[in-house]
Amino acid sequence: MPRVRHVALAGAVVVSLAGCGATSLEPAARKAAVSFVRDASSDPGRACARLVDPTRKSVAQTDPSGDCATALGKVQLGQDTDVVRTTVQGHSAEVVLRDDVVFLSLFRDGWRVMAAGCRRTSKDLAQPADCEISGG
Repeated sequence: MPRVRHVALAGAVVVSLAGCGATSLEPAARKAAVSFVRDASSDPGRACARLVDPTRKSVAQTDPSGDCATALGKVQLGQDTDVVRTTVQGHSAEVVLRDDVVFLSLFRDGWRVMAAGCRRTSKDLAQPADCEISGG
């Protein structure tokens, strides 16, 4: 079973809580992250639609069929979708679940997933996170 394994550069996607409007964006970011993780196992096609284009293309390339849903259906994400922390800064969010970290970006149509199935390899947030799914 192919496995999507990438490293997300934390400097590009690490976010910290700052600014007045950040907390108003947190509920939608949380919902998008939890929905993605749930859909990844139950409806991979729907989960693929929640990915940013570079990430969707990267995931699709891991399967001989070139199909994102087929490839994503083979990735094992954590199943515990309890949210530990949501952090938003500008158009970026980091949602920490019990088993995973999901990085998102805000677009006109809502939050889209940049990387998921991530785990920090260091407590230093400037260091890369090891992600099952990312844009490469």
